[in-house]
Amino acid sequence: MRRVLFFADFAVLDPASIEAIRQAASAGDHLTVVIKGGNGHEARLTEMFASIKGVDEALVASSCSEAVSRYKFDVFARSAKQSNNDFINAESLAKSMDKEVLVLSVARSGLKPYKIGYTCGVFDLFHIGHLNLLEKCKSMCDYLMVGVCDDNYVREIKKTKPIIELSDRVRILNAVKCVDEAFPVTIEETQDKMLALAKFNFNVLFSGDDWKGSERYRKTEEQFAACGASIEYFPYTAGISTSDIKEKMDEL
Repeated sequence: MRRVLFFADFAVLDPASIEAIRQAASAGDHLTVVIKGGNGHEARLTEMFASIKGVDEALVASSCSEAVSRYKFDVFARSAKQSNNDFINAESLAKSMDKEVLVLSVARSGLKPYKIGYTCGVFDLFHIGHLNLLEKCKSMCDYLMVGVCDDNYVREIKKTKPIIELSDRVRILNAVKCVDEAFPVTIEETQDKMLALAKFNFNVLFSGDDWKGSERYRKTEEQFAACGASIEYFPYTAGISTSDIKEKMDEL
């Protein structure tokens, strides 16, 4: 018998959650859904998940890592949106136990993993790398917000100055098909992701993968997880950047 383990860190069943559970069930012969305990509603949630078609048993654990350590399974399944430190650690633990790890793509059913996504950047001299990033972001969320870093950020953090005016950069982003809303953001909102989360109320932050694993972003992942938000990392397009374009312009 092929046992699948899925840790449910949500208390409300929306279409995306149901689809993730359905995909987990189809990956084996027996599906164990482990709910997150410690909220006082374990009995109700256990009953709710046990009643879902395809779920063979519903158990309780305080974290995904504990569930992987505590219960028998052959396949550890998680949805693509379950990407905070707890799930990454549980995935590493499962692999160390020679268990199969299955990342479920909810978008495969036509449902996107997140409702509201947010990313920010200077977006000076808009190029194909910017467009690739924004299209990847939009593929993961229903509504994409883009913060455009103001000139203070460019001068103080990037140690340069933008070629395109802030108002024009915002206007360009708002004209891009995959962007639902673009607006200027201050240096404080750019640097402090918790401030941005509180102000813009998004479900997921999209960031370049050069930040992944850094102390700053590990801390942010923990803070976001406590608020029910996530961070997704994307690679930059190789061979193109605003700095490269500026250098080529200087050579003309």
